[in-house]
Amino acid sequence: MYIVYDKTTNKILRNVTEPPILGDNEAVFETTTENQRVDIEQIRRLGTITAGALAPISEVVQARQAAIAAWDLHNPGHGEIPERALPHPASPTGQSPATHYFCFFRGSPDMVNGCVANLDFKSFGVCELADNQEEFLERHGLKVVS
Repeated sequence: MYIVYDKTTNKILRNVTEPPILGDNEAVFETTTENQRVDIEQIRRLGTITAGALAPISEVVQARQAAIAAWDLHNPGHGEIPERALPHPASPTGQSPATHYFCFFRGSPDMVNGCVANLDFKSFGVCELADNQEEFLERHGLKVVS
């Protein structure tokens, strides 16, 4: 994910999934799974918060559609590919088969809190604020399927 922000104010301007074309006084912050922990201080400086969303495998199709709809309220263009929402498998043991699918995301407080409050998603899964992926999954008795 790429977070485009104003270099003067550090205000987040937009989140995009493709490398952005930057305007005057804009900078980009790229975050990946590999650098997530190292970058958390810079992300906090930019005023973002984090949350996790998860759904049981029996509800994942509906949950993915609801997650895309919730995300698109704040960041249109998340994509037409449902697998981009809740893409990561999880289970109580961290072994296959997956019992749930989840995502961990960050964004502006308005965007993240809007997604967390989305009632359509909550009818299929859980979406709540969390400091990190491990803490979020542990709270629900799950581990990433490796």
